[in-house]
Amino acid sequence: MGEKEKALEDYNKMVDIAPSKEMAYTKRGLIKMNNYDFRGAIEDFTKSISLNPDDEQNYRYRGLCFNNLNIFSRAYKDFTRAIEIMDAWLKTTGEEDPVKNKLAETYLLRGHCLNLMGNNAQACRDFLLAHNLGVKKGLNYYRKYCGIY
Repeated sequence: MGEKEKALEDYNKMVDIAPSKEMAYTKRGLIKMNNYDFRGAIEDFTKSISLNPDDEQNYRYRGLCFNNLNIFSRAYKDFTRAIEIMDAWLKTTGEEDPVKNKLAETYLLRGHCLNLMGNNAQACRDFLLAHNLGVKKGLNYYRKYCGIY
């Protein structure tokens, strides 16, 4: 409802009342990330990961924060871990929606990160993987960044 400060206060209270509830850290981290407090958000996503290491979204969000802080190697690791978790989930369950789209979007994020790290060949691979998973932007990024490959 646009009341970020009140929401942040509520999540602070929730963390105080139930410090083992990872969702509170994730939601608070999202508010911090949207307020450009990337370091504070990283702390919250890290805490949430320590409580639930199999939740891919916290790795993806933390990767975005590291990427915004130009800490590309850490962003790459987090995007890769999110991809591994989603890949394993798809192989185990066989259910694709909505994980398939999140997986493709994470390949795009990792591709951008790899491109910024100067690893264009791997970035191009990730863009194509995203496209093959059904996200048309993957091919657009491939054409934009990988015309020489």
